[in-house]
Amino acid sequence: MFDDFEKKGRLSLEFKDKDGLLLINKQKQLLKQKVIYEKVKEFDGLGFKNILLAGHSAGGWASIALYSYNPEIIKGAIAFNPAFAGKLVTNKDKFWSAIRMREIEKMKLTNNLNIIVYGHDRDEFENPSTLTFLSKLKKIKFIDLSSSLCEGKTMTGGDHGMSLNKCFAVQEKKDGNILNYLKQIF
Repeated sequence: MFDDFEKKGRLSLEFKDKDGLLLINKQKQLLKQKVIYEKVKEFDGLGFKNILLAGHSAGGWASIALYSYNPEIIKGAIAFNPAFAGKLVTNKDKFWSAIRMREIEKMKLTNNLNIIVYGHDRDEFENPSTLTFLSKLKKIKFIDLSSSLCEGKTMTGGDHGMSLNKCFAVQEKKDGNILNYLKQIF
């Protein structure tokens, strides 16, 4: 039916359910973003004004995305090894690549966003090369941990969890990147 697989992948992003909702919007990462956003709105409604999002992996990606959509109520984002569409091997799949690109295109990434991003070349999900759409923006501070001696072995053997261990915490305390970022925002 489809000769061009990429075309097929792009068209499938437009499929809707019986209620007319895009199926892609039922993807678990996007559903999690909706839950986080509802909590942010709740905090904003309670009078909290210095809301900052931070997360690892899909949580880091969600933090960046939600901040980019709502800079009027979210003051910043810290993303540790942000990832969205699975491992780098999966990202080569045309369908997942199309989903990832759709999400990047939806983000309202501007030079006015105050974001700090941690990544490294041993991460099996995203690395400094695949995250250049973030590192090229002026106010996004991209911290490349590729030369770090820290490890963060996951069950799959990769270093996706590097920023979740004591070694990283000790190094971060010494470098002060997060503390300086928070002082800059608040």
